[in-house]
Amino acid sequence: MRRVHGILGATVASMALAGLLVGGCSSDSNTGGTCGTAGTGGTGGTAGTGGTAGTGGTGGTAGMDGGAGTGGMAGGGGTGGAPVDAGPTLTVSGIVSNSSTHNAVANVQVCVTYPKLAPKPCTTTDSNGLYSLAGVPQQWDVTISFDAATYVPADVYAHTGASDVTLPLDMLTVTAATGFATLLGKTFDPSKGLVFAGANTLVDGGIGRFAGASFALSPVSGDGPYYVDASGAPNQSLTSTSVAGVAAFLNTAPGSYDMTVPSTNCGGPNSGWSPAANKVSLKTTAGRASVVLFFCQ
Repeated sequence: MRRVHGILGATVASMALAGLLVGGCSSDSNTGGTCGTAGTGGTGGTAGTGGTAGTGGTGGTAGMDGGAGTGGMAGGGGTGGAPVDAGPTLTVSGIVSNSSTHNAVANVQVCVTYPKLAPKPCTTTDSNGLYSLAGVPQQWDVTISFDAATYVPADVYAHTGASDVTLPLDMLTVTAATGFATLLGKTFDPSKGLVFAGANTLVDGGIGRFAGASFALSPVSGDGPYYVDASGAPNQSLTSTSVAGVAAFLNTAPGSYDMTVPSTNCGGPNSGWSPAANKVSLKTTAGRASVVLFFCQ
């Protein structure tokens, strides 16, 4: 099975990537559907009473607080949605390695953190860094989280197909992330997020990394993009991906974003939420690294 080389050593099986654009639920619905995000918060009440916040859609997150009414308190936050019935599932498996040493990382907790499922699918890497995560919904926008002591926790955003997925991942230690920022003259802010984007392509009948992709994050937030050179170090003179095929954004405010490749034909199959030609969606979370992947030609 051919493998797609991704961000910081992350790879996804090409067969699985070919199914990423298969239709399924959409992650950007706020209607309270099966893959909906939160309802909006209610407005503040009058006569000193707070408004009622919106409730989350099924599998969604909580609504925002309602605004304060005249002389009143703000409404409370909505509750998270109930767990979804995901239907058919697949298995995600791979090996987790240290991005600097490439040694296997044991005891990494790997979970499906979106959509909300009960029970939440989780597993742990063994002494060889291997994991097998069953119960991942087919044809859904999903988030697979990777958490380990001393490492920057990572969230891989993807839209699954109908086939099992092979997803090895290289994780950054907190020390390495701090050093990465220092090389750029920046400070790693744990209250903000990191975003890593990778570009892949066909090479001599196989799949390798793509040079020449320029990434943009919308809305604009934080610092970047910074592109990694062939040695794996950030190089501020680069304006597009090198043969390493990697870009990074530092200190992005937690929230929802679109990642685009406006100047390159990266039409897919791409790995992120709601993948489309030259575009995927993702979220960033404080102190975590968000990972997306593009397939370019």
